[in-house]
Parts: sequence; C-alpha cells; structure tokens
Amino acid sequence: MKTFRYTNLDISKVIEESIENPSKVYNITHIADFDGIGSASIIRHYFKIPIQNILFCDYTPEKIKEVLDIVKSDNKSKIIILSDLGIDEKTIPLFTDLINHLKATNSKIIWLDHHNWTDKAINDIGRRCDYIIGGDNGKYCGAELVYQNLIISYFKDTNLGEKLSNIAHKTDFNLPNKGETINNLIEAITYINNHHLNDLSKLVEVISEGNIDSDRIKDYANQYIIEEKDSIITLKKNIFKKQLSNKIIVGVGFANFIESNKAASIIKDTTNCDISIFIGPKENKISIRSNDKVNSIEIASILGGNGHERAAGASVDKKVKLNIKNPESIHSYANYILKLSEKIYENKRVTKNEKSKSI
Repeated sequence: MKTFRYTNLDISKVIEESIENPSKVYNITHIADFDGIGSASIIRHYFKIPIQNILFCDYTPEKIKEVLDIVKSDNKSKIIILSDLGIDEKTIPLFTDLINHLKATNSKIIWLDHHNWTDKAINDIGRRCDYIIGGDNGKYCGAELVYQNLIISYFKDTNLGEKLSNIAHKTDFNLPNKGETINNLIEAITYINNHHLNDLSKLVEVISEGNIDSDRIKDYANQYIIEEKDSIITLKKNIFKKQLSNKIIVGVGFANFIESNKAASIIKDTTNCDISIFIGPKENKISIRSNDKVNSIEIASILGGNGHERAAGASVDKKVKLNIKNPESIHSYANYILKLSEKIYENKRVTKNEKSKSI
C-alpha cells in the first residue's frame, strides 16, 4: 500500500478559475460504480461544468483512448480533473500522450485517485501532474478526495458534497447496512453499465441536483432487480472452486448482468473461498474480491487490471470468446483462472494468526 502526493500549483487559484470559467473544466471519471459517478456529481454541482465535459472511462485501452481523444480535440487551455481513475502499465503510454498534449496547451492536470499505482506509473505520469493525490490509501475513496481537496475549504454550502462523498465511501468499501437509497444508486449504475446505455450523464445531472431518491433512479433499480433474479440462478450454476495446498480457496463464478459485490458474496457463500473472482462474459469484466489472506491486485495485474488489495478488477482479453450459454467456453476459462490463481498464490505462506476478514 503506497500513497503519494505532488502539489505543484496553488489549488485555490485553480478553483477560482474553474468557478469563473466552467466550460474549460473537464472531468474524466470512472464509469463502474458510485465512487466515480459521485465524484462527477460533486464536481458538476459545485463547478457547474457542462454535462458534455464529464467523460466516463473504464480501464480498457480502447475506452481510454476514446475519452482522451475527446479531450485532445480541444486545443484550448483546460483544467482536467481525473477522479477515481487509476492507471496500469498498458495505459501509461495513452496518459503520457495526454499529458504531453495538455502541457503543450498550458492546461492544468488535477488527479484524485485511491487505486494502486506502480513506481513506473508514479514516475511517468504522477510526477508530471500539477496536483495529484494517488495510491491505495485504504481510507478514502475518490469522491472523498474530490470533496476534501476541491470543495470543503472553498465553498460555503458543502452539505451535498459531504453527503455524496459519504455515500461513495459506503459503496466503495462495501460497508453493511447501506439502506434502500444507496442500494438503488448501486443498482441503477449497474443496470446502465450492463446495457451500455448513454444515461450516465442523465444520472449525474439528477444526483448533482441532490435528487438521489428520484423516480428515475428507482426505475433503473427496479429494472436491475427484475433482471438480477435470472442472473443469480445462472451464477449459482456456474461456480467453480479450487483449494490450494496452503489451504487458500479460490472461487470463480460466471453470470451476466449482476452487481459485482453481490456476485462475489454469492461465490463466497457457495465456496467459502478466500478470493472470489466474478466474470461477466457479456460485459467482458472480471471483478475480484478477497480477504486478508490474498492480495487481489496480484492476479488483477496479471490479467491487465488494477485496484485495491481486497477489491480489484480487469477485463477479459478480447481474444477470449465467452458465452454463458456455451458451457465449454466457461469451463475452459474457469480452468485457466484457477490455474493462474494457483501459480500466483500457491507458494504464499499463510499462518494461523493471519486475519481473515470477509470478502
């Protein structure tokens, strides 16, 4: 766990500039969950930036390039705020190219993130930002970093920012007893992402106005719940388990259209595993959750992803063709993941005194 900070500008002056010229502010945020959506909603609420200046990004190079090309198409001086978005080895060249462009246009780069960064990412990207707080700190999520660094000391009414950052903390650290409103938000975001709808912008507009109990959010959540029933049945039919010689248990499950934390919990309950690996074939996503015996980042990085020690993710290689209705493709990929897990975690020494928190 390594955190870092480089603050090479007077952030108060940049905030004043952002308030005066909201059209020159862009936010690139993580697409997958409320931390990224909450970060965008906080920025939208306080800086009043145009909704088209909020760009949603996942960790695939294709999506990152698409988003960064939009930013680079504007050659004017800009203020770029990246929130809840980490970086891995394969995306370093893309962000290097972005920073070169931004430096050439006298733009400012603010990056607020809480994911794991490698030394190379820190040296190649982090040190070149004007203001960056990064690294897996285990305490604050992306929306909290946005609120703490850009809002709390510079605006009179910080109630909504505090509220949204608190919700993001509960969702990102998967705390219990979230309540109906927060669960609706989680399910709405999952439903939108599962179906590749262009409604995340509309969702940010609603949330940034403080309408977190809106009918629109409830409608998305209800659609998710209807769909989830079949997804859970599918998942329970497609769970695989392997116990390593050091007693670490790996669980792998497959299903389309189900929220990652819920899927991980089902896999955990079914296999009593130490690391739960959920794969969505249609979305080509891999979600990894683990207890204190296993570091999720270790397998995520091999799969081309990143994240946190207890929660990480990656994408299924585009060359791999998975279909939930094709048992052979599912069994083959499950065996691949289990063998890869064995290679990574088989030699890990586990002591009796080592903690084992729930996934």
